[in-house]
Amino acid sequence: MAAASSGPAIGHLAASFRRFSENECPGSSPLYGVLAAAIAQDPGLLALAQRVRAGQPPVNMLFAAVYHQLLFGDTGHELARYYPDMAARPEPVEGAFDAFRDFCRRYEIPITDLIGRRVVSTNEVQRCACLMPAFRWVASRYDAERLHLIEVGASAGFNLMWDHYAYDYGAAAPFVLRCDVKNGHGLDGGAALPAVGQRVGIDPFAIDIGDEEDRQWLRALVWPEHTERAERMRFLIDWMTDNRPDVIKGDGIEELARVIGGSDTNGQVCVFHSFVLNQFPPEAKARFHERLRVLADERPVVRVAMEWDRTAGAVILDAERHHAYDSDRTVLATCDAHGRWLDWAGA
Repeated sequence: MAAASSGPAIGHLAASFRRFSENECPGSSPLYGVLAAAIAQDPGLLALAQRVRAGQPPVNMLFAAVYHQLLFGDTGHELARYYPDMAARPEPVEGAFDAFRDFCRRYEIPITDLIGRRVVSTNEVQRCACLMPAFRWVASRYDAERLHLIEVGASAGFNLMWDHYAYDYGAAAPFVLRCDVKNGHGLDGGAALPAVGQRVGIDPFAIDIGDEEDRQWLRALVWPEHTERAERMRFLIDWMTDNRPDVIKGDGIEELARVIGGSDTNGQVCVFHSFVLNQFPPEAKARFHERLRVLADERPVVRVAMEWDRTAGAVILDAERHHAYDSDRTVLATCDAHGRWLDWAGA
């Protein structure tokens, strides 16, 4: 592997691996925590991680590409012994780095290919446990009998089908999407769900679950210890074969006008996204918000977002209504990035 470039860029990249190890992995992925901390000190692996597409998170992309090659490359490499879902009795994660580095050296070409053409297209359906109360709040707040859903960054479209799933917010009922509610004041778990009219996703790198490579990439984006997430994804891929929503492969900003313009006027347009804007450069974020304001000139548009907020230092779930250049934003909750818990604040 080539040596990493010097200067602020490589220092920033190393810091991102350290932050990932310290902030995102504890309690979630011991393996990635150990590996990320070691990669932060390895110039060769940092050079490899630098090859991602512009705007993509190098940490997630490198781990997903290695995992993909390990799962589907038929390598027989010793690294598999450290992955909980690939070994009956995984080796202690503390010894994984040497094998990881060797694996990256051996399979540098396919790893480079993956991180150069793929993006983080994670389609975490568990986030619907946080998004669903937001959709219900929007329908109640704005007296909408139905919602026309437009998801920006839809991936395979799993989250567009949120009204087809059942939810458990602590009750003793068996179900697939369980969410720990830290504050349930004002959260009526028994209220009726709003009807869904139009259901459209937009994503320049939309995942086609009918394509084997796309399915494999979705799988590789799930962290090794998250066996429940992997099982849920396998189930959804099978189910979605006969229940696919319409997902347009195109630029979310440019396609919005056409999709909103084609929406039935009987219903509330609701544009939503989760962990998508973090992949937008600043100018694209500004253009996205401005486009929504313009498109809401004649009819109201509500944006529901589940995104990391740097200022708050938390994942924020909020709803923002635009109409005739007036905007009204409400913070509804803070929540777990993967939708495992929800701290409701919405009225």
